[in-house]
Amino acid sequence: MLFKLSGLERGEKCIYVVDINTAQEIEKIFLDAGVDLAEAVREGQFVILHERDTYTREGFFDPDLMISLLASETEQALREGYPALRVTGEMSWALRGYAGAEKLLEYEAKLNRDFFPHYPCVALCQYDRWKFDPAIIRGVVLTHPLLIRGGQIYRNFYYIEPDEYLNHKRNEREVQHWLNNLERERKIEESLKASEEKYRQLFEASPVSLWEEDFSLVKKRLDQLKAENIGDLRSYLLANPDLVKELAGLVKIVDVNQRTIKLYKAKSKHDFFSGFAKFFADEPNETFIDLLVSIADSRPEFYGEETHRNMNGEILYVKMFWSVAPGFEESYGRVLVSFIDITKRKEAEELARKSYAELETLHKVSTALRKAQTLEEMLPLFLDEVLKVFATGAGAICLYDLETEQLRFTISRGWFSRLEELMPGSGKGIAGKIGVPERKIISRDFSKDQRLELAPFMPAGWGGACLPLRAADQIIGTVFVSVPLPREITAEEENLLTSLVEMASTAIHRIYLHEKAIRRLKQLQAAHAIDLAISSNLDLQHTMHVLLEHVVAQPKVAAAAIFLLNPHLKVLEYAAGKGFNTESIKKRQLRLGDDAAVSRAAMERRTIIVSKSGGARGEDCPHLSGCEGFSGCINFPLIARGKVIGVLAVFLFQPHFHDSEQLGFLEILAGQASIAIDSARLFEGLQRSNRELTLAYDAMIESLARSLELRDYETEGHSRRVAELTVRLAQLMELPEERLIHIYRGALLHDIGKMAISDHVLLKAGKLTDEEFEMVRRHPQYAFDLLSPVEYLRPALNIPYCHHERFDGSGYPRGLKGEEIPLEARIFAVADVFDALTSNRPYRKRWTREKALAFIQEQRGKHFDPQVVDAFLREMKKENE
Repeated sequence: MLFKLSGLERGEKCIYVVDINTAQEIEKIFLDAGVDLAEAVREGQFVILHERDTYTREGFFDPDLMISLLASETEQALREGYPALRVTGEMSWALRGYAGAEKLLEYEAKLNRDFFPHYPCVALCQYDRWKFDPAIIRGVVLTHPLLIRGGQIYRNFYYIEPDEYLNHKRNEREVQHWLNNLERERKIEESLKASEEKYRQLFEASPVSLWEEDFSLVKKRLDQLKAENIGDLRSYLLANPDLVKELAGLVKIVDVNQRTIKLYKAKSKHDFFSGFAKFFADEPNETFIDLLVSIADSRPEFYGEETHRNMNGEILYVKMFWSVAPGFEESYGRVLVSFIDITKRKEAEELARKSYAELETLHKVSTALRKAQTLEEMLPLFLDEVLKVFATGAGAICLYDLETEQLRFTISRGWFSRLEELMPGSGKGIAGKIGVPERKIISRDFSKDQRLELAPFMPAGWGGACLPLRAADQIIGTVFVSVPLPREITAEEENLLTSLVEMASTAIHRIYLHEKAIRRLKQLQAAHAIDLAISSNLDLQHTMHVLLEHVVAQPKVAAAAIFLLNPHLKVLEYAAGKGFNTESIKKRQLRLGDDAAVSRAAMERRTIIVSKSGGARGEDCPHLSGCEGFSGCINFPLIARGKVIGVLAVFLFQPHFHDSEQLGFLEILAGQASIAIDSARLFEGLQRSNRELTLAYDAMIESLARSLELRDYETEGHSRRVAELTVRLAQLMELPEERLIHIYRGALLHDIGKMAISDHVLLKAGKLTDEEFEMVRRHPQYAFDLLSPVEYLRPALNIPYCHHERFDGSGYPRGLKGEEIPLEARIFAVADVFDALTSNRPYRKRWTREKALAFIQEQRGKHFDPQVVDAFLREMKKENE
């Protein structure tokens, strides 16, 4: 059937010679095979003929008549447009009982000699050897160079030319052919031996690991399993690892080459003959299971990757090519397997995967840290992400407390949450080397590490890492990450943790700066509120009440009181207080010259700080002992116009106070209190006091601006210079005098919003990413959010909020255009760009004055207001003259 199907596919005409009783059976055979002959028969491409139309037209078989028929049929097929004719038929029944069958060999000879070389026709003759005389079959076999038996094509080594066979010297020719065959067989055997030897040499010298294996027992066992109707064989094998081991044990290793011995670090080939299951790195080996499924499906080839172990137990990654040798497709008795060592490639892939995972982790943690605005928000988020990366539940972050001079657990997870409860209540906190670690500590078991004073309190069997947190150049805390034995922190994990902790240190430093800026703004707001109370109300009690409210609102302050000096009695008398639980302080009078800290502050005209831990007694400072429970007191002398008028006493719950910034602010409040008291007593000095306060506010504003410039020394002095130039231009534009001070303040604070941007972005030397650039573009909005709550600075908001708007509307954050932009912001934009262009920056050298002026002129009507540009250029021209 395949012979005919091939002809049909090639567009040839096909003739099938059948008995009259088998024609329909032939059509059914094709139909059962999925080939419908109806159309081919209808078009004449497939023709079914009978023996009476072909072999026995005359009632007997005549070779010449049959060849003549084939010639005419071939010519007819060519005329019909077919490229060739293809003929087949069963000779056994066609010739039985007919005269002329003895001429069959003559017919075959003439076909091969006179017909096939001259006509595009191919014929396939089929013989049932049991229906012919053996002599005829013998002749057919001897006179055909190719024979088909059982669907296989064989080369006939006993072939004799038909003419020779029909010759009277046939026997002599047969003997000669047999003798020739003996010689040919000897040469073939020698060639096979040479080929085998060459194969063995190539096998042994191959640079690839080669194995000869016998899977015949495996094939039989798998066939048994299939006969049991298991269903999903792969799932069954995965669920039965012992069966997989059994099948692996059935594999016989016949031979391995020298490369295999070297690759697996074996001593000799004998190390392999006990089986290869010992080389598997994991059980069950899924690649081996896939191979078993392939064998069960009778597939002769298989490809896959496996993880092996050599004789030393070291991991090997190999690519496997498995193939059944020709002739063993049924038994699987001989299989050739090659293994290519891909260990280096796999290790490189694993390294790349780990690097990608680390970068992904760093990006994820970095994004989370950028979103956090407070330590309370950031620290738990950071610790949880780190513990998730290291697949552990035990860790902690400790921050150094300046007030107690101790390192305390700020956030903890796992057994660290119970650690501080187990420590003795000595008040020492976490001291010693681990208190302020200079460098990271990697420990296999914390409980046995003598470098840790906490070791006696840590559970056994837990090690890990402890790394210092740094803000600027100061160590501010530590990060613990702990893992249970036998796991240990690897070098790669140590490097990743170092990067994460450095990132957290930068984020903490940013938050410190941000909180410092917020604290300063709140202090400024408090100072301004007190200033309003002083300037709008001459009621001394009201003024002192407002002042004390702001004093007590400061961190770490528990209560505060004002004692006023009675110059006639030389005593300090209670005037106002807030935060006390009792009324006893109201009855207290302190005489000048006493040892009490309040009296000393007035007498010595300096701030006096006392604490219970420093040995202070109740008489040193009122209410350090007793029911109030205060632990410290700071006494500020109230001095107005060179004279001591009283003392501001600030009471603390904590015995130590090291916050110099807050101390300075309390001193400012004490100064305001002095002013308020003196103003109430002496109204005529109010104007002078207001000017002093205004200078103090402006100084704080300048200090705030300088604190931003400290982040980037390249911009030092920029805020002051551009503020002065902006005021000059505003005067040239004839703006009202009362607006100039707000313009000056707004110019100083124009970049205050950058306090909310991390150093990593703000000071980045290279090109900013889109996300980073968008963060920088938000600093005008940050400035608005920071300053708008401060009523005192609202008139100065136009410059910080709008200084990046452009006259043509292409600026940000709101895309204002033309006169929609506040005039002071339009003025500032020219001054800001000019100063920036004529100043050195990390990314470029400063421009010449002439180049900068040319750029300003070019941007007239685009970036800048034309009127402002004209006024600016006139002023610059006057300076040159």
